[in-house]
Amino acid sequence: MNKRVILPALLLPAIVGSGIVTAPTAHAAAQCTLTAPKEVHVWHQYTKVNLRASGACSYGEGLASWDAYHPTQGIEGMAFFDGSSTDIYDFYDWDDFGTYTWRPAGAWSDWDDSAFGGLGGYHELTQNTPRTTFRLGSKVTMSTSRSRSRVTLRVSATRWSPTASRIVKYSGINGSIQYRTSSKAAWKTLKSFRTSKSGGYSLTYTSSKSRHYRTVLRGTGTVWAATSGTSTR
Repeated sequence: MNKRVILPALLLPAIVGSGIVTAPTAHAAAQCTLTAPKEVHVWHQYTKVNLRASGACSYGEGLASWDAYHPTQGIEGMAFFDGSSTDIYDFYDWDDFGTYTWRPAGAWSDWDDSAFGGLGGYHELTQNTPRTTFRLGSKVTMSTSRSRSRVTLRVSATRWSPTASRIVKYSGINGSIQYRTSSKAAWKTLKSFRTSKSGGYSLTYTSSKSRHYRTVLRGTGTVWAATSGTSTR
């Protein structure tokens, strides 16, 4: 659903038609469920977020709506299902990052001929309240080399930049180079660091034994954390 096109929940019954919408009853225990991604990693100016509804709201004349609620900015958009099970939420890299709560705004079932003693009507449904966190994507890679007992580890970090509208070197982010002695051992920190202006960091140290290495970048309120692949030297 297009952003910031807000449909009051009170209008939903009218959109369905002239049929009667029931007040909450035992039948309302039936639920309309929204399935939304828990995490969205933003790597482009525009990100398509696929949403899915299930239950009696998602077919026939069923209807359902959820408001996309930001914790500080309020309602930023909505998810709307009109007899369908899929919707698309449009997220742009100039939108507000953070954790959105999908707040129920009303859901009704397909027409039920047996409602009201055979008069027919729509049943109001309960709804869930999922959450989705939007942050910029980040990536870290690590190359390794060994010369006898000297091991060199080189880190390169990147992220998406809304200002530049492209992937840029990720400078000034804290991270750590970690190691472990076997695939079943716990990871230990070898060196904590902060990336340079070019998004890099390099470490050379002495180790006669073979070890597994990886790099972990710290996450922030607007950028996801990242972990490199594992290299053995």
